[in-house]
Amino acid sequence: MKQMRYYGFYFPREIFADNRPFFRYCLAEPQYGSSVGVSKDDAKGQLTFLERFPPGVEHRRLSAHEVTVCQIDNPTWEKKGKLVVPQGSLRTVMTLDFGQEIRRICEGEASEPASLDKPDARATLNAHLELCFDPSEYDKTGTPSYSFDICTSHITPQEPKEFHIRSYVTVDGELGSQGMEVAKAAFKLGADGKTPIKFSHLIFTKIG
Repeated sequence: MKQMRYYGFYFPREIFADNRPFFRYCLAEPQYGSSVGVSKDDAKGQLTFLERFPPGVEHRRLSAHEVTVCQIDNPTWEKKGKLVVPQGSLRTVMTLDFGQEIRRICEGEASEPASLDKPDARATLNAHLELCFDPSEYDKTGTPSYSFDICTSHITPQEPKEFHIRSYVTVDGELGSQGMEVAKAAFKLGADGKTPIKFSHLIFTKIG
C-alpha cells in the first residue's frame, strides 16, 4: 500500500528568476496576494530567500530528504476512533540522507551514516522505502533526481514502525528551508475491539 511519494533533485547551475517585484506587490497588496495563493508570510519568505541568493547568477540548489526509520519497541496502543496507534520507545533502524548521496555522486563527498553502494544498507533501505534513484542519470543530464515511497507491506502489530522525514533545501551549501513530518502507523482492531490485527494506513503529522 503506497501512501505518499517524495521527490528530490540537485541543480548544480541554476539561475533564479527575479520575482522580487511580484512578491513586493503581494506584500503591499495582501488581498491580491491571497487571490493568487501567496500569503504575506510566503511573500516575506520569498523576498528573504532572493536577498540571500540573488537572481541572475548561478547557484547550486539541492532539494532533498533525510529519512529515519524507527522500530517501536514494547508498544502500548492509543485509540484513534476505530483504529489504534502504537506508542513506545523508538529504536532507530536506519537513517539515510539522500542529499548526501546526491552530493557524493556529483561532488565526490562521502555519505554518512550509510551509502547506497553498500549492499547491507541497500537491503535495509529496500525493506522500508521504494526508491527510484539512478546514479548514472547525472552523467546523462547533469541534474540527478530521485523519488521514493514508504513501504508499508512489512508494518505489522508485532513490528510497528514510525518514519521521521526531514525535507530541506540548500543553496550553495547554505540551508534555505527545512521541514519535518512524522508518519505513524495506524492499525485495525480485531473482533474483540482491543487487539490490533492489521495495518490500516499512515498518519502524517508536520512538526514545527
